[in-house]
Amino acid sequence: MFAFEGSSIKTLGAPLEVVTIDSYAFKNCTKLDEVTFGSDKLKTIGSEAFMGCTSLGSGININFPHTLSVVGARAFQDCSNLNIGFTFGYADQGVSIGAEAFSGSKVNPIYINTQSTLNLNLDDNALTGSRDDLKCYLSNCTYP
Repeated sequence: MFAFEGSSIKTLGAPLEVVTIDSYAFKNCTKLDEVTFGSDKLKTIGSEAFMGCTSLGSGININFPHTLSVVGARAFQDCSNLNIGFTFGYADQGVSIGAEAFSGSKVNPIYINTQSTLNLNLDDNALTGSRDDLKCYLSNCTYP
């Protein structure tokens, strides 16, 4: 068991210093419905970090900062109520979305905005199982 895995936590307000949410940290927290981060330091959400959080998205807030650049494999898999847009912004080091990261969720659309050369890494099936009408927007991007 990892961090809060399987716990009955309902809301998450992370401290300003959080840079990484470790793999499996909130896996199967089925009551977790509200997530808020108070800073622009979060860069990485690990593999299966929120997997199986079936209430996630039914709460008032889900707010990830624009500094987020890595979403690990299956990070939001089976978050069946996750019905929000997801923004990756100003990620100088590029953007990486792991295998099946949003599988079984309703995330839509995905925005990627950067002022530097974009290194976009979408692992196999990164968006498989998401909404049929998923839109991914790229803006201010230059390509190597």
